[in-house]
Order: sequence, then C-alpha cells, then structure tokens
Amino acid sequence: MLQSSEAPPANLGRGRFRERARRVLPGTLRSVERIFVGDVQGCAREWERLVARARNRLGADCEIWQVGDLVNKGPENVRCLERMRREVEAGRGFFVLGNHEVHLMRVLAGIDPLYPGDSLGDVVGSREASEWLEWLRHRPLVQAFSIGQTPGLMVHAAVHPGWTRSTCEARGAKVAAALSSDDSEDWLNLLERPRSVGGTGSDGGVRDDLARFTTCRSVHCNEPDRWERHPPTSPWTAWHAAWRIEKHDYGIVYGHWAERGLQVAPGLRGLDSGCVYAGLEASGKACLTGWRPDFRRSDPETGRTPFDCPDDDFLTEKPVAPYLSGEEPYSFQPRPRRSGILARHGESRGAVRSHGEAEIAVVSGLPRSGTSMLMQMLRAGGIDVLSDGKRAPDLDNPRGYLEWDAVKRIREDVSWVPQATGRAVKVVAPLLRELPDRQRYAIVFCQRDLEEVVASQAAMLIRGGRGEETARDDSLGPLLEREVSRAARWLERASHVRVLFLDHVEIIRDPLDAAVRIDSFLGGDLDAQAMSREVDPDLYRHRKQAIES
Repeated sequence: MLQSSEAPPANLGRGRFRERARRVLPGTLRSVERIFVGDVQGCAREWERLVARARNRLGADCEIWQVGDLVNKGPENVRCLERMRREVEAGRGFFVLGNHEVHLMRVLAGIDPLYPGDSLGDVVGSREASEWLEWLRHRPLVQAFSIGQTPGLMVHAAVHPGWTRSTCEARGAKVAAALSSDDSEDWLNLLERPRSVGGTGSDGGVRDDLARFTTCRSVHCNEPDRWERHPPTSPWTAWHAAWRIEKHDYGIVYGHWAERGLQVAPGLRGLDSGCVYAGLEASGKACLTGWRPDFRRSDPETGRTPFDCPDDDFLTEKPVAPYLSGEEPYSFQPRPRRSGILARHGESRGAVRSHGEAEIAVVSGLPRSGTSMLMQMLRAGGIDVLSDGKRAPDLDNPRGYLEWDAVKRIREDVSWVPQATGRAVKVVAPLLRELPDRQRYAIVFCQRDLEEVVASQAAMLIRGGRGEETARDDSLGPLLEREVSRAARWLERASHVRVLFLDHVEIIRDPLDAAVRIDSFLGGDLDAQAMSREVDPDLYRHRKQAIES
C-alpha cells in the first residue's frame, strides 16, 4: 500500500496500466454513437445505470466520454476508476483529468495530504494505489472529437477564451507529455502546486495550463490571460462567456461547475449537475447527466450543429442516496434556492428560431425585477426598443424605464403589436398571456428573489408619496408568486414563443455572461460587450442580505 506520505517509485511508467496501443479509430474519424457524462465523483451506481441505459438505447458499442472528476466526495471511487479503465482499454472510453484526479495524484505522490471532506481512502488504501497513480498520469487533459462534421473538445474545466482548437490540443498534449514522463522529477515537479495561477497561461507554462484545464471558472473581462477558480464577480466573467465572444468554430463539453448545474448554450455543454450533492437542501435538481449529441444535426451548408439550442438530447440518473450532509469541510455548498425562481439561470425553452423568422423581442418579469436593465442592455446591443418616453427616469430608475404606454392597455387594444416586430418591447409578467398568438415572440424573462422585489416596490411607493401602509402590504409577496407561476405555466404551453430565463442577481454578478446568452438567444448579432456595460451594480439597492439584516 502506498501511504500518502510516500513518494512513488521512479519506474511507474512501466506499470501494467499503461494505456494499450490504440487499436481502434478515434472518434474524430468516424460518426459513432457516444454519450458525454458529467462529473461522477464516486457515484458509481448512478454512473453504471446511466451507461447501461445509454447502451440499451444506442447500442453496445456506444462510446463513453467522461469529463473528469470521476472520484472524490462520493463513496465508491475505486469502482468508478475500474469501470473507466475497462472502457478505455476496450477502445470505447475517453476520459480527461479533472481537479479531483489531480488532487488524488498529489496524495498518492506524497505531495498533498487527504483533506477533511475527501473520500479517497478506498483508492489510497488499496493494494493498487501506486498503479492507479500510474494510470492517471497517462490520461489526457484535452480530448478532441467530431460529431459529424462539427469539431469539438472535451476538457474538465475550461480553456483560454482566445485559444483555437489546435492550440488547445497542442497545449493539452504538452501538459500530458510532462505528466506521463518516465522521469519522476518531471512529473513530480508538474504536480507541485503553482505559486500563483492566472497570469502565465500565455507564456507556455505547463503548470499553469494544467491548473487552467482542471480548475478555472472565471477570466478577467479585459485580460483573459488572468483567471481564477472562483465564480465570477465583475470585472471577472465566466470563462465560457469570454470564449463565446470569440465565435470559435468548435464546441466544448466540460464539467466542474456543479453550482451552475447543467449548462446548455450554443457551442457549449456543461454537464456537471452535482449528483453527489443531491442530499443537500439547496441542491435543486442534482443528478448525473449524460449528453447524447445528434450527429445528424451537423450540416455545414445550413450552419446547423449538434451544439445548437434548445437541445433535449440528455439522459439523467437520479442519485440513489444522499451522499453529503452539507457539514463536510472543504466541500462545495450550493447557493440556497431563491423564492420565485422557477428555472435555472440561462435556461431556454421553445422551438429553435428559423432563419429569417420575424419575431418580437419581449422583455418580461415582475415590476422591479430588472426589466428596465434588460431593455437598456438590448438598446446598447443594437436592438431598436419600442419606447414612448412617457415615463421619465427618476430616483428609482435613473437610466430610464423604456416602456410603451399602450402595452398597459393590451387587454383592450392589440393594434400596436405589429409595430414591435423586429424590435424589443417590455411586457410585465401578468400581461404576457394577452400577447396575440398570430405573432412570434422571443421572451427574455428576468426573475428576482420575491423578497427583494417586494422591498424594492415598497421603497418606490414610499418615495412616490403613496404611503408606507400600502408599501407594507403582507399580501404582496404571495400575489407576486402567483403571477410568476401563472406566467411560467403560460410560457410552457404557448407554442408561438421561446423564452430565455435569467436571474437578476446572476446578471449583476456576471453581466457579460448574461449578455452573451441574450445575444445567442436573439440571433448572435448584438454587441454583447456594450450590453454588459449597461449593468450598474450600484443600482442593486435592495439585496436580500440587507433586507434580512
């Protein structure tokens, strides 16, 4: 048994778990059925069930592509590793290293201890511990593939926003070569934790690239060579938002970000839906997720790709047990779910927009939920907004409301609606059901915690001289919740709309990511960076933390 304090022998490169010579064509050279699987983290039973379902549906030769973080926090890490090794050796498995595999290698190499919250004891204490280190050292950081004629990459966490597909492959290969070196000094030096990260990604530093590929979440909006493993707050943004602005010709499948859950965006599939966190009250729809891309959607003549949205080609497996209590140190804790939020940030629903299809862009939500901010973003991005200027800017909204007064009378008069075609108009949630179904609508729906909405509306009523008694109406919260629920049910049923849900607090935290999502949803012709500059965090005055205190 290899104890965590021991250094491994120098000849581990000769072990029996060195990957077999490639005996089959890689997935980049053929159209095969495959399923990409998110972070497993020791949840072996869920993983095996999902793989069995995929093969039952797609055939026994279906390839399993796993985004890393097979191990840690869950209970059956050796079982997960053994299953992945069998798939790789059979030529039907493709796997990239995640941050938890890197940590496991550091533990097995005597560089790191087992931290509180780790569940890696079954691997560290096994008779094959040193051989698992050998096997992991020979796994890639970047795995290329093609779906039909659409190129893609699988990584665990992130890539530099400016890197081309070939650059990602080359840098990943350089890291993998150093990690699999037969000279123990080379790979032990690589596994040493970098003194700093986020500033050397462009200078060829393999240690920084290893950390970026396996731990990055955020990049600086103006200096993408700088990155962090923490979620973004302005002036930082999600790495994939900055990546999408570059309009690359390849897609990326990744994991690592359980807090955000399943991420489905043009060119991107983020598959970490937090299976191991299912026992936590705040975890939401935690499960293990697999994406089965449809190569028949790859058509260069029409520009369609399997990475288009919306996309429902997913398999999910519910956890069989609540693995974590939420009390574990060093473990990720999801943010609590907020009242009034009916969909994940960034989720879109409805049919794909047809080429040349005339739509009305509608901004909706409850009053004081961020609808004016969204209208300002759309105007800055290049969309003509329908606004008559009757409601002037004031202390509650110094940048303007951008409203069209006729919308308030939509129950009696819809003659104005055709004027909004190809433009943007604000329609509050209670009036959405009145939109005539002879038009098509792309709705950007902004959700905000209901306690913040109530506090903001109350402050507006007081400043407007309409009385503190009215502002403190306790029935307002339940009334607003009913209105949001009614609007959500209508959006699910309406066949003439498609909708993008955004979360007010997430827009404030990462305006560029929100702008890129809106741009993609509305056709990809907007100036996302100009849109993001319209978000002023100083105007976020009724935060839930302040209300509760």
